[in-house]
Amino acid sequence: MKTTNEKSLLEKEIKYIREKKVDSKYIDFFEERVELYLKENPEDEDMWLKYALFEAEMPLKDTQKAVNILRKLINYNPNNIKAMLIMADLMNLELGGVDNELLEKLINAKSSNKEEAAMLALTISLFYSKKADEVNEEKWLKKSILLDQKLSCSFTRLGELYFRQGNKKRGRQYIKIGLDNILLQPHDHLDEIDEYINEFVKGINSTSEYIEYMKEEYGIEN
Repeated sequence: MKTTNEKSLLEKEIKYIREKKVDSKYIDFFEERVELYLKENPEDEDMWLKYALFEAEMPLKDTQKAVNILRKLINYNPNNIKAMLIMADLMNLELGGVDNELLEKLINAKSSNKEEAAMLALTISLFYSKKADEVNEEKWLKKSILLDQKLSCSFTRLGELYFRQGNKKRGRQYIKIGLDNILLQPHDHLDEIDEYINEFVKGINSTSEYIEYMKEEYGIEN
């Protein structure tokens, strides 16, 4: 019961810090509390993920610290797929891309869940995109689509790849499917971890403005 209560208090503190202006001493003390909790409860993988997102998002925006937290979680559980997906996304956005160590973990990750396997393949494709390796990028994007046709980013990125290669008709077809997979009214029962994955990994949470921009950019008719 004590552990449950402490976690609940920490989750409320995360929300409070995001909504209010607090000083650095307040944040430092909070971080000490979270790290003590995780030291005593390393099996609470949900809290590891929430702590990483807390560091990655405003007001702290400390991507490197968030990645380090996720790396510790992956060392504890080498098959924590959510940790790998979020870590890869943060590295791609802020730290120049996925490194070889994480790439190996992504390739070796095991999941019987087709959606998770599709997200892994999609994330691996980004490594090859950063390397301008279009052959492997296409290979992993096709694998992602074969595993799950409900993601958005796998279709839009494959369409963008075909567009760059000059196959605009095929590119538009894939981009349109990806845009059609976007949910303009996202699920309201998800926690912040799944919301993050839906928006930044799957790409299924977005806005009508983004859809209109993509349609105009690639000449896609309604």
